Amino acid sequence: MWLTHADEEPEFLRRSYLENYDIKAYFQKCFDNPDKNALFVAEEDGKVVGIVRAEMVEIDGMFVEQKAIYVDDLVVDEKYRKRGIARRLLELTEEFAKENGIKILKSRVYEFNKPAQQFLRDCGFHNLYSECFKVVE
Repeated sequence: MWLTHADEEPEFLRRSYLENYDIKAYFQKCFDNPDKNALFVAEEDGKVVGIVRAEMVEIDGMFVEQKAIYVDDLVVDEKYRKRGIARRLLELTEEFAKENGIKILKSRVYEFNKPAQQFLRDCGFHNLYSECFKVVE
């Protein structure tokens, strides 16, 4: 998934960096600090078919709430999409937020990923702002 992002946005993302990224250490954070991080996994017949990572983060003081759950790496295997798996993973993330007294979920979706943008809108997410980048030559 991360390599797809790099392939879609090569002016901004280094594929070589992502190819060599320690993904095990990245996800290990969920297990090292379970009070602030969660990893939810969907399985079917013993096969992992979807995941979502949730991380408790501080957000800017201008917001009404000062903490949010950052929803990242919500991925479902292509063969298992349109079966409610992503929606269930997101529900588990919402439960994690509620258990921790957090009212805001936030996520980042790349501009090219129109299906993910639509899915989040369908799940009640509101696109509060866009973050724009430009390469200056």
